[in-house]
Amino acid sequence: MSHRTRLITSLVLFVTAFAQAGELPRAQPDAVGLSPGKLDRLQPALQKLVDDGKIPGGVAVVARRGKVAYVASFGYRNLESKEPMTEDTIFAIASMTKPITCVGVMRLVEQGKIGLDDPVSKYLPELNDLRVLGDPKDDNENEIATVPAKRAITVRDLLAHTSGFSYGRFLTNNDRLGKSYARGSAGPQAEDDC
Repeated sequence: MSHRTRLITSLVLFVTAFAQAGELPRAQPDAVGLSPGKLDRLQPALQKLVDDGKIPGGVAVVARRGKVAYVASFGYRNLESKEPMTEDTIFAIASMTKPITCVGVMRLVEQGKIGLDDPVSKYLPELNDLRVLGDPKDDNENEIATVPAKRAITVRDLLAHTSGFSYGRFLTNNDRLGKSYARGSAGPQAEDDC
């Protein structure tokens, strides 16, 4: 099993175990085979995401061998009031099927049953010959301009969320993509990939 697959699997198992078992015991990083110095490098990197305005804040947890070896809170749980993030901040999480599906896909890749660079249409022929939005100048009253996609969507695109599929809930009938979804068979409720 590759390092990336092990990491994703560990994260899913950790979240599942944490949800089922409650709080995990804590341990010093070196007691569970982790480098305290390397873990200490996480805090500045995570804080940079906040400082650069990429995320408002977060909590990082690293566990190994059933014990929490590192916890760091960074940024804000409320941007307006600048209330700092804490370990007990409650987060709404969604789409947890994505990491589980991705682990399953990576297992198939490791077994040689599918390839990351395989076109998705190899497994889902309906996704062959896709079209994408064209130049808005070519739109007319009844139709939104589309052009053939420059290349096929790959398994890698689905896993990296770079396939071009959109979250339907963010679309409106006032934008071109929203109108296109509304006219298509998928409708504006289409979700993103993996």
